[in-house]
Amino acid sequence: MRFHIQQESDIPASTQLYNQICFAIAARHYPPGHRLPSTRQLAMQTGLHRNTISKVYRQLETDGVVEAMAGSGIYVRDQQNPRELKAPPGPRSRALPDIDKDVRQSVDGLLNAGCTLQQARDLFTREI
Repeated sequence: MRFHIQQESDIPASTQLYNQICFAIAARHYPPGHRLPSTRQLAMQTGLHRNTISKVYRQLETDGVVEAMAGSGIYVRDQQNPRELKAPPGPRSRALPDIDKDVRQSVDGLLNAGCTLQQARDLFTREI
């Protein structure tokens, strides 16, 4: 999978890369357990500095999308077994893993219907 950073965009390069990796994982281009490209490989591909890529990988790890294994690399986490998260307060209190499942099914449905990742993103962004 190739990632493309638009230098002329108002969106920071790190945000572009973060979003593209998340969409690649959501589209199952990178299944659970898959090793992501090294920072060196991504730097050569995207033209970004390795520190920028490391920052994106740290954020993905913080968000529970990937898991870093010292000396081995960065691996996609199994999103079917998400971290335990507290339900949001309010009368319609629902467990967040159920919401994750709903979002995953929505993304899968859009992709199966022929939407591109960008079209799916645009639909979600407009809805938000």
